[in-house]
Amino acid sequence: FPASGTPAFNDKMSQINSYINSMGLLFLNPYDVAGYEAYYQAPLYSRSWINTNTLLRRYIFVKDLFENNADNLAYIDALAWFNDTANGISDTLATSFTTVNNQKLALPLIQNMANKLLVYSTINTEISAERYNYLALYHLGGLSFDNWTFNWTNRNTGTQMTKDDAVARLKNIFYVIMQSPEYQIL
Repeated sequence: FPASGTPAFNDKMSQINSYINSMGLLFLNPYDVAGYEAYYQAPLYSRSWINTNTLLRRYIFVKDLFENNADNLAYIDALAWFNDTANGISDTLATSFTTVNNQKLALPLIQNMANKLLVYSTINTEISAERYNYLALYHLGGLSFDNWTFNWTNRNTGTQMTKDDAVARLKNIFYVIMQSPEYQIL
C-alpha cells in the first residue's frame, strides 16, 4: 500500500471509497444525523442494504480481488494463501474427500474454508450438509476429485497448466463462499 500522505496513497483511498460507495455504504457520510441504521433493525434486518445493484457490485468486487490486475484495488494470491501453513491448509486436508452420491468431494477442505470465512455466520447459523455439498461441487468446477488431487499435489512443481487449474479451483472456493448469502449478511 502506498505511503500515507503521498498522491498514490490519496488515489488508493479514493479508489477504496469509490468501491465502498458502489457496494452500498457511504463511508463516513451517513444520510442522517443519527448515523447509519443498525444492520439488525426490523423489518428487513441485514438485508435492508442489499439490492440487485449493490449485490452485483459486491460479486464483482470479490472476483476482482483474485485477479492480478494493476487497476484493481487489491489482490489476493489464492495459491499463496493456501500454501501459507498459518492458514491450516495441509496437503492431507486438501486431498481428503468424502463420498456423496457416489462422487468424491473435498468436504474437509470446504468445511475448513467455510469456518474461516463465515466465522460470524456460523455463530448463529449452522451450514447444512446440502450447502457444504454445493460448495464442494462448485470447487471442482465440473472436474473430478482425482483431477483436483493431481493438480493440487503438483501445483508447485508441475506444468503451468497444472498450476493454473489448481489456482482456478482455489479461486472457486473463495468466490462461492464470499459471494454466498451467509458471507454477504455477516
